[in-house]
This record gives sequence, C-alpha cells and structure tokens, in this order.
Amino acid sequence: MEYCPRQVLEVSIEFNAKGYHPPRVAQPERCVHCGFCQMICPEFAIWTTLQGEKAPVPEIKNKA
Repeated sequence: MEYCPRQVLEVSIEFNAKGYHPPRVAQPERCVHCGFCQMICPEFAIWTTLQGEKAPVPEIKNKA
C-alpha cells in the first residue's frame, strides 16, 4: 500500500485466511496500471485488469 506510487491501495479492515489485512482499492481512478503492486506483492495476490477485461481465473492442476 505504501509502495503504490499513486496511493491507489489502502489496508482493509477485514482479515484474510492468513490473518493479514489485505489491500483494498481505495482510489481506482488514480490507477495507471503500472504493475508495481503486482511485482512487489509477496503472495502474488494482486493483479490488475483493464476495464472491461475479465479477471484471471487461477488454474488448478491435479497432481495425479
């Protein structure tokens, strides 16, 4: 959140499954899709999509 050069993200008040406060998009109009948040996210939980695009769906592979 402090790493966003445009102050788009903020800490949410909710907890995720790991007990962290995940980021929340506070000012989407300020986002320029620089991708910096995606690069520094330690869990790869942040991604950006252009307006009108569908969000990526994680692929789950069986180990069988």
